[in-house]
Formats: sequence, structure tokens, C-alpha cells
Amino acid sequence: MKEDAIILDDVAQGVALYKLSAPDRLKTFPVPCNQRRSRNVSFHEGGRTIVTGSDHGIVYIFDRRTGDVADTIEIGVSDWVQSIAVRSTSGIQVWADLHGRQQKWQVSPL
Repeated sequence: MKEDAIILDDVAQGVALYKLSAPDRLKTFPVPCNQRRSRNVSFHEGGRTIVTGSDHGIVYIFDRRTGDVADTIEIGVSDWVQSIAVRSTSGIQVWADLHGRQQKWQVSPL
């Protein structure tokens, strides 16, 4: 990952990828939304993937290079997934906070 890359949640469109050294948006990773609620976003695998929550119970894992959805995690309820954290092991471990209740998932390597 280039050190000057940054991702921000754009509640209207999805995750926005920028370079710190330039004002232009490089790419948008679309996340469908029903309500404009903020979500945490995270780089993973050295910046090769981007992970974000949603307002409808799905965690999205994007391939940063192509912009494609590489995988999704359905949490079992149609609710806001605001907080996420990721960790590398033999795949991707994703933790999400669902209104004070934490859950963990293991996803195969991309």
C-alpha cells in the first residue's frame, strides 16, 4: 500500500479512496444505504482490501485494485454495523460492534 492513501466513509455513496498528496477522489467503493449513518472503514492485507460496515447488516470486503466486492458477511439482522476492526491470521478476522454486542467472523483469504 502506498503510504499516501486514505479511505473515508462517504455516507451518501460508500467508501472513498484518496491520495493525501492530491485532492481528487481516486475511487468509490459503493455501499448501498437506507439511512445516512457513518461507518468505520479499514484497510486490510497491506492495503489490498478495504472492509466497511453498512446500515443494513452486511460487512463488505472490497478488492482495492478492482473495486469489486470480494466478499460479504451477513450479520443475521438488518441493522447498522458502525464499528468494525480487522486482523490478519490465516484469513481475515472481522469484529463488529452491534449496539454494544460484539461479534467475530473468520473469512477465507482473498
